[in-house]
Amino acid sequence: MSNPFSIHSNLNLYISDNAYTLLPINHFNQQQVQNQQSLIINRSNSEISLGSSNPPKNFNQTVFGVVGILGIISLYKSDYLILIQSAKKATNLFKTQVYTPTKFTIYPISLQPNINLLNHSDERYLLSLLKSQLDHSIQKIFFTFHTSNSFNQSSSSWDLTNSLQRQSNSNQIPIWKSADDRFFWNKYLQTPLINLANSTDPIVSSNVSKFILPVISGFLKFNSTIINAKKFTFGLISRRSRYRTGTRYFSRGIDLNGHVSNFNETEMIMTTQPDINNPHQIIIASYVQTRGSVPIFWTEINNLRYRPDLKIMDIPSSQDALKAHFNQQLDVYGDQYLVNLVNSSGYEKPVKEAYEKAVQKLANPRIHYIYFDFHHECKGLRFDRVQGLIDRLKDDLIKQGYYFFQGSTTPIKYQTSVVRSNCMDCLDRTNVVQSALAKWVLTNQLRQAGILGEKEVLDSYPQVMFLFRNLWADNADGVSKAYSGTGALKTDFTRFGKRSKQGAFNDGVNSAIRYFKNNFLDGPRQDSYDLVTGAWRASLSKGKLSEGSYDNPIHQLIFLILIIFIMIFISSTFTKNRSIKASIFSLIVISLILSYILINGIQFVNQPKLISRNEILNYEGPGFQSSKRGRGWSNTINGKSIGFINRMGDDDEKKKRLD
Repeated sequence: MSNPFSIHSNLNLYISDNAYTLLPINHFNQQQVQNQQSLIINRSNSEISLGSSNPPKNFNQTVFGVVGILGIISLYKSDYLILIQSAKKATNLFKTQVYTPTKFTIYPISLQPNINLLNHSDERYLLSLLKSQLDHSIQKIFFTFHTSNSFNQSSSSWDLTNSLQRQSNSNQIPIWKSADDRFFWNKYLQTPLINLANSTDPIVSSNVSKFILPVISGFLKFNSTIINAKKFTFGLISRRSRYRTGTRYFSRGIDLNGHVSNFNETEMIMTTQPDINNPHQIIIASYVQTRGSVPIFWTEINNLRYRPDLKIMDIPSSQDALKAHFNQQLDVYGDQYLVNLVNSSGYEKPVKEAYEKAVQKLANPRIHYIYFDFHHECKGLRFDRVQGLIDRLKDDLIKQGYYFFQGSTTPIKYQTSVVRSNCMDCLDRTNVVQSALAKWVLTNQLRQAGILGEKEVLDSYPQVMFLFRNLWADNADGVSKAYSGTGALKTDFTRFGKRSKQGAFNDGVNSAIRYFKNNFLDGPRQDSYDLVTGAWRASLSKGKLSEGSYDNPIHQLIFLILIIFIMIFISSTFTKNRSIKASIFSLIVISLILSYILINGIQFVNQPKLISRNEILNYEGPGFQSSKRGRGWSNTINGKSIGFINRMGDDDEKKKRLD
């Protein structure tokens, strides 16, 4: 049965001097769909309305076969329509095809010529951010058109933003209304359409809803295999929160509304094939884990050193923010099992102690804190010792359970709590622990499904373990690339079940690449996240964008002089025309320049332009600070702050901040 809330999966775009018209068409014969209204965007004022089911009479250009609307964004000089121009199938599960984009197209809505828009330097920078974010989103965001029967055979949707358990009892409503607000990645971009879909006119609401296409950002992959002559499919969906999203060192900790950086929900799904004798007797199981930055106010300040300065801010609202975070987590997932993997000594110790102190003060009996000193317990490349943590959690995992559905309209088992894991980045150590937990759970799911014997283990099936390990390693890389800019560390253990010297070497290479990207490339990347998620909005911005470190002519001159003297040193040292004096002099100049750059390291880091970090950099209140390196002779950073600690996306949350 077709779904009355299906999203249009094929559109023709008609471009005229006055409007953009998007007309639903049949995927098979390319004819317009009867009784389905078109969407019209007025280019003079950006107003959106519904039109007839026929092509417009006057237009200059037609773009055929547009997949869907990612959204509309307002910059300084114009609004822009962002379309998913093409996509490919990522997987097919529960009779539903899941797609991932392969090409985006941006159309300026303003009637101004493109050259006028690009002459505005800030508009040009914002457009470059938008294009960069879209390029990085190719095959990293996923969507479905909500058109076929879902896993419980009683509704006609598979909502990628929600876990199977959360959507098992959902009502028949447009998918954008039932979508999990945290993982509706393009919700800000869809705001103009959502505003129109909230019309009191049910016909307008219904027709506009068919143009609203929610997408998730993260990772999605499934594999099929056989154990004991029984075929089954298993895979992962990682959903990245749109709140407080960003890059490794520019997005840490919590905000005043309880949102944390790098929050991801990872759902492992297992489903069996229908039995020949009983085609409706399929089994579906899922298990959800979460990860997210330590939920206190803290940051690491890039200063060109390999290890940044650590700062923990014990502000008056810290406990309220922590309470807000866990209240939401408890409402969604049930009891929280907090697995903290940061080091108990050295640089990371203050983060561990501040987290423990905050959780103790919260004194919530539904929050269970478990500490595992990963690097101490697994030293000597003995990552297999993570099994000790699983053994400690075993009773709680049995009590927690997992979602299990078997050929009926009602699940026979639910997951009642969640394990929330974290290390400093919530990447490498977290990945190892999450994959170990998933292995234990999948073993039990397959036993309950009758695929594994009661005493059998997954390790007895190398071909299955190969798929399982690589699935989790690929997930680790996907989550890591979005946050740190590189693949995950320690994935040799995830892929092969043991640590190796080659893996340690690869980790060293990735760490060096992370250092370079996090110091010299991540400013614009952070800006691009803030732009597309609505954490920064042109309409709320005052004046010109702040000057970036690489826009400073003095910094440009310093880098130019450095390059010149490096070339002089190479020429006078390693060529036929050697000169000891020139070599020594150039080496002295190079050393002085590098010393100056290190002393003023923060000024040479590629900082974000859209949202200032001065609030964090200049914080001198209670808490902890490791040092103040890279600030020159002054310990303060000049400039206005616009609230980096509480970077937000929604208007109502911004209003709370201003109040």
